[in-house]
Formats: sequence, C-alpha cells, structure tokens
Amino acid sequence: MSIKQNELIYNKFGSLGGLLKVMPEIGSFSDSQLIQAEERIEQSRVIITSMTLEERANPDLLVSDPIRQQRLTNECNYSESDISKFIDDFMTMRAMRQQMGWQWATAIYLRG
Repeated sequence: MSIKQNELIYNKFGSLGGLLKVMPEIGSFSDSQLIQAEERIEQSRVIITSMTLEERANPDLLVSDPIRQQRLTNECNYSESDISKFIDDFMTMRAMRQQMGWQWATAIYLRG
C-alpha cells in the first residue's frame, strides 16, 4: 500500500480502529493492540517519507549501507534499532509476498 493510499484510508475511516469497525469479519482487537498498530504504521510512514526516491525504488540500498541507515535515524529521530526493525520487517514481508505469489501462480497453473 502506498503512502497516498494509506492517507486516503485514514481520511475516510479516521484510524485503524475505524477501519476495522467496518470489517467485522477480521476479529476484535484490544484498544492497546490498535494503538500499538497505529504507532507502528505512523513510524513506518515517517521512515518511508524520510527515504530518498532512490531508496524507495530500491530498498536494498538500506540493507547494504549503514550510512543510509544512520541518515534515516537522524532524520526520523528514531533509534538505530527502530530503523533496523523496520528494514527487517520489510525484508520479511517482501519474502512472504514473493512466496505467496509463487504459491498463487503454482495453484493457478495446476488448476489448468
């Protein structure tokens, strides 16, 4: 989801809790879980908007260049561990997305 898409959703529903209220099949979350999730979303937004266009196009630059990570730490006012966690989470989600894409393509192929 892009930053603009995220902002459109927030403008329409107000918060993650507001979005989940219109999606009852997702399940219920405690207020503390929603607050924590909203804080992580905001943290990700700040980090992404602090990235250069080159880094957004090629996030692997952040993985291999500690100077870029340090710049983000300074610009975002987050700790090095926060930036590292963001990068690790991104890499994990990317791997999961690629794996799911492979499984989806395989399932379609096998169905004929």
